[in-house]
Amino acid sequence: MKDIQAIKQLPLPARLFLYVVVMPTVLSMVYYGLMASDVYISEAKFALRLNSNTPSLGLFESVLSSGSIETANEDAMIVSDFIYSRDMLMELDNKLAIRNHFESNEVDMFSRMDPEGSLEDFLDYYLDIIEIKIDSFTNIITLRVHAFEPNMAHSIAQTIITISEQLVNNLSNRIVEDSLQFARNEVDIAEARIRAASAAVTQFRSDTNSINPGEETSAVLRIITGLEAELATSRAKLFEVQSYMQNSSPQVQVLQGKVDSLAQQVEQERLRLSNNEDTNIDYARLIDNFEPLLLEQELATKQYASTLASMELARIEAQRKQRYLLPFVLPQIPDEAVEPKRLRAIFIIFIGLIIIYAIGGLVWAAIKDHMRL
Repeated sequence: MKDIQAIKQLPLPARLFLYVVVMPTVLSMVYYGLMASDVYISEAKFALRLNSNTPSLGLFESVLSSGSIETANEDAMIVSDFIYSRDMLMELDNKLAIRNHFESNEVDMFSRMDPEGSLEDFLDYYLDIIEIKIDSFTNIITLRVHAFEPNMAHSIAQTIITISEQLVNNLSNRIVEDSLQFARNEVDIAEARIRAASAAVTQFRSDTNSINPGEETSAVLRIITGLEAELATSRAKLFEVQSYMQNSSPQVQVLQGKVDSLAQQVEQERLRLSNNEDTNIDYARLIDNFEPLLLEQELATKQYASTLASMELARIEAQRKQRYLLPFVLPQIPDEAVEPKRLRAIFIIFIGLIIIYAIGGLVWAAIKDHMRL
């Protein structure tokens, strides 16, 4: 009571200084000195690399390559947004039960998560404990995780990197699949075409009992040419023999029979090529029907070979565009708490209260002067 009376007897500026500056500073000293929980920070750094096959670029050069800076920046922003997302929060809570950690009674009441808080409150709290910085030049991502236990800080950082790497791999595989899907569709179309063309050729051969009318026609023409040459030779020899022998002589009879036989055979072979009702095969009609089928089969084969080559090029291009998440500074278990910076926090509070007190005093003095006027 005596202390209270002594305070009341102090001049108004002294009492205001005591209430505004001294007492809040003492309270902050009590809080930071006795109550505030230690905060441990685990840090990691990683980058997204494009799977470029350019031999002149090493790992570091490819990450910093000016040709891929825009793409790398977009990829870095995607990963950053995913780390800040509710999906990442749910994954972390399922794997590590981080909500229980941040709601623990061992954490001071001003720092811990409200056990009655909603999912949105949990997300806001999560965003406060995660720091992400993206270097605008190198697109290197720096991740800092705050927690009240060193092992938990390390586990959260490591799990974030693992989940982010899975995201990058899934997106990269999706890009590869989308890039190859069109090529696969073209191959399927070409394959269906070549199958249909081959089936049509097979059906034609089955219906006509002809393997290749064009080649068969050429074979018959070669036979006719050979027979006609032999016939001409035999006729010339027959004329020669008839010039000095009787037609009834055995030699003339033999030559005459050979000539007649060759002429008959030539005629029969010619009938095979003509549209004659006495023949079973019309080669001209068969060729007219077969040549389009053969041409379609050849074109389908070339198209199929072309689509296979295009799909291989698409596969190579898709592999070249594949992304990888490369952590080059792995998260470590912190060996000491770096936050809160107690002395600095107390000093900042003290200076801030001094400024508030000074501004309030100036405002009060201005008001008094105005009232006097």
